[in-house]
Amino acid sequence: MRSHKGTRVLIVLSLAAVAFMAAAGAADAKKHHKRKHRLGPLLVLAAGATTSGNGGIATQTATCPRKTRAVGGGFSGTPANNAILPVVYESQKVGQRAWRASSQIADTSGPGSVTLTVFVECRRNAPVTTAVATTIPTADTSQVGPSATASCPKGKLQAGGFAMDPPLNGSTIKALLLSSTVSGPLSWESSVISDHSSTLTSFAYCGKAKKTLHPVTATVTGQPTSGTASTAVAACTGRPQSGGFSQTAVLAMGGGYFLPYESRIDLNTWRVSATHIGTGPEPLTATALCG
Repeated sequence: MRSHKGTRVLIVLSLAAVAFMAAAGAADAKKHHKRKHRLGPLLVLAAGATTSGNGGIATQTATCPRKTRAVGGGFSGTPANNAILPVVYESQKVGQRAWRASSQIADTSGPGSVTLTVFVECRRNAPVTTAVATTIPTADTSQVGPSATASCPKGKLQAGGFAMDPPLNGSTIKALLLSSTVSGPLSWESSVISDHSSTLTSFAYCGKAKKTLHPVTATVTGQPTSGTASTAVAACTGRPQSGGFSQTAVLAMGGGYFLPYESRIDLNTWRVSATHIGTGPEPLTATALCG
């Protein structure tokens, strides 16, 4: 017959075993929870649209797969030649899983076509973002500016974008985009060259992310020959999450500005390309938001 003492020992050992298994299960569950909510690798997808003829519009949306969210996006619209230019007037996040861009052809050489490619950067377990928008009117006169700044009231800046009216109305140019880039820890600024009344909207996409993104910049100087292309490339240690571009435009004699037709992720860099209009040595800056 088993003694009461032996029975008590077995009970104590059994309880210890149950406690150990419960602790191990809790630790495994905690590890699984961390893995489940860990930020996934960056996936870049692209979609294209082609248009032709002066004033033709190309609009396209690139969409992330299910169970991922868009963390940034960009565009590339390589012209057929220097006289056929895609004037990009929109690059913005759509919902939580997509990015849309639009461009209009300025064609001074006869019938021609360009293709606009839209890029979206996607990650599993990326934070939900809130879009903050600031819209301003553009001037009914030729000038550099104005600019619109959107700022996150809380959370961390994840990316930014812009939207304008289609810039060309026959031979009339309403406004041309100059810059769209991070302008502070929580702000995104976009600016234009004005010529006629229109609107400009700047977007800041804000989210409760664990890491704060930091900007890395690279600058090139425009060539003195009008119609030539320049490219600035800003590099991150890892892959950039988003990015933008900026410049200093001069409308006076001996100056000029850039028409940006590319702002997108390219491996571990943010790549910005633009056509230089004029003869001045204006700088073009690419900014990568690195995490």
